[in-house]
Amino acid sequence: MRYPTGFVRGVLAVGVLAGWAATLGARAEPQAPKILIDSVAGHDSFDLYCSPCHGRTGQGDGPVALALKSRPADLTRLTELGGGTFPAEGVRAFVTGVGRPIAAHGTSEMPVWGPFFRYFESDIRVRERVANIVTYIESLQREPAVSTDQGARLFKTYCASCHGASGRGAGPAS
Repeated sequence: MRYPTGFVRGVLAVGVLAGWAATLGARAEPQAPKILIDSVAGHDSFDLYCSPCHGRTGQGDGPVALALKSRPADLTRLTELGGGTFPAEGVRAFVTGVGRPIAAHGTSEMPVWGPFFRYFESDIRVRERVANIVTYIESLQREPAVSTDQGARLFKTYCASCHGASGRGAGPAS
């Protein structure tokens, strides 16, 4: 049986419109990014909350860093700056906002994550998340340029003020 051309065009138009309507209905609204991820693994939390400013390697070179007033800290040097000891408690306190003033209009550009996490999670998950972030940051530490053995610590404590860090007599008390 042969159908009139107008009928065929009409059926094709209805089919096209039905397909177009189906694809519109099938399109999901763009979802906002998750504020909180299910994983509490240190690496995952660091990637979402820390790396935009501190960078994936923790060196302060994240994509948001250039837009900030001051460069984010190089988190790979914390052990070096701490004299060979990773300042885990200090990092935890800084991340959670303990021990530093929280100004309404930002003396610190770094977000205080502790209250943010507590708003969305139980205290147990917050402690676990923060502990895992701190452990992950500790894993990012560079090898210290100076040895951290007992002799090096003794030299630094008792000798470096006169002899200098290099031992060549250029210490501040020489």
